[in-house]
Amino acid sequence: MREVETVVIGGGIAGLSLAARIAVRMEVLVLEAESAPGYHASGRSVAFAHFGLGERVVRTLTALSLPELRRDPQDGLPPSGQTHPALHIATAAQESSLDALEVAHQDFGCDYRRIAGDEARELVPSLKVGPDHCQAAIVDHGALKLDTDAMLQRHLRALRAAGGEM
Repeated sequence: MREVETVVIGGGIAGLSLAARIAVRMEVLVLEAESAPGYHASGRSVAFAHFGLGERVVRTLTALSLPELRRDPQDGLPPSGQTHPALHIATAAQESSLDALEVAHQDFGCDYRRIAGDEARELVPSLKVGPDHCQAAIVDHGALKLDTDAMLQRHLRALRAAGGEM
């Protein structure tokens, strides 16, 4: 039996991020059932930062996270995010949803462009174009492909540097 001030259950992105931040103030132990941090969902879940997911709260958190995710780290690990355009496509029946997504891109000052289906096919030649396929699209030039392994390793280093354990 061992007493600790704080136990964090789970060594994925959320658990390690939380643990690393609170370890500077108190004793933290991270409990993880797998053999390695982030063994399951952290590497395959939402590893892309863009404005096509969630409602306003999620999009606001995305907007607030982008500068940190883009920051060039000084720790020898790759950046957490690399710019990689996102393509959001819509059929004719889905264009109202694409209109709403365009408003979100405008609200957050995104670097985006609305394009027709033919232009989207120039970017992705395998796309089918037409009313029942890709009728229109939004290209978000500011989206980021996230390096979840670098993020996990950065959180794990910070946890250990603050005296926390996993």
